[in-house]
Amino acid sequence: MRVLGLGACLLGVLACSEDPEQSWAWGGGDASDATAGGGGQPSGGSGGGASCPTERFVATGDPSCETGRGGPMREIPLPAGGTMCIDKTEVTVGQYQQFLADADKPQLLASDPAAERCNAHTEFEPTCFKDPCQGPDCDLPQSCVDQCDAKRFCAWAGKRLCGPIGSAPLGIAFSDLHDPTKNQWMNACFSDGREWPYGPEYDGQACNTSDRTPEACGCPAITSAFPDCEAPEGPYDQVFDLSGNVSEWVDASQEGDGWPNLRCIVMGGSYVHWWGDVGCKGATLEWPCDAHIDEFGFRCCSL
Repeated sequence: MRVLGLGACLLGVLACSEDPEQSWAWGGGDASDATAGGGGQPSGGSGGGASCPTERFVATGDPSCETGRGGPMREIPLPAGGTMCIDKTEVTVGQYQQFLADADKPQLLASDPAAERCNAHTEFEPTCFKDPCQGPDCDLPQSCVDQCDAKRFCAWAGKRLCGPIGSAPLGIAFSDLHDPTKNQWMNACFSDGREWPYGPEYDGQACNTSDRTPEACGCPAITSAFPDCEAPEGPYDQVFDLSGNVSEWVDASQEGDGWPNLRCIVMGGSYVHWWGDVGCKGATLEWPCDAHIDEFGFRCCSL
């Protein structure tokens, strides 16, 4: 398993929390400790750090994708022909709180490899950003939720957690995860050969990463606040924050009986990562599926 940036993660959590003494820290160095309530997370919303931008750049969604709830979507090409839709931003705190308030939370189809595990889910509360959001805090990415929370939210929204292209499940082999013909998330980030979502060369200023100068944001920023953190103008643009801000759960898992036999995937890197660890392929991490981490969020897709 590849584990990146835990020291920086802890520093970021302490910086983002309104009350550092109420922040939870890692109790050990093994990813198996990062189960619900056990990862590092602030006790409430933060609104971002002092150096985080405060303007959003997301526009309305493409009309052909406006079929569900949640955020606006972008229609992008599929490598083998046809199109797919993907959320323009990571799911926000405000959107997730609408999901929490709705008593009707659809279950996953029986054909989903994670259906038994996730349909047994009865608690969807995040372990941070728990209080009703106000103002800009509602536009922060929802983190501190596990993979089943993400999958059930996307089902509620009439979408699906970004994952396999086609009917075959997406496993955890990097050869499949990094293939834009098999993985919706990778198609959005890498399909025309960009190493980073914005182009072939790294730009430490483009996204919410630890490389930003003169001072990194140091926290999750409101979604779409980094206008250069998208593809160049064309068929893949208007999809923000695939690099940095928060890592994103994807619909890829190895099903089994507890860690390490049961493991899920996050991609894209977060605000604590840098350079190759925020490339399209560089921050693919295997993690316990029930982890609640302040660096982990998600977005939804549809075909």
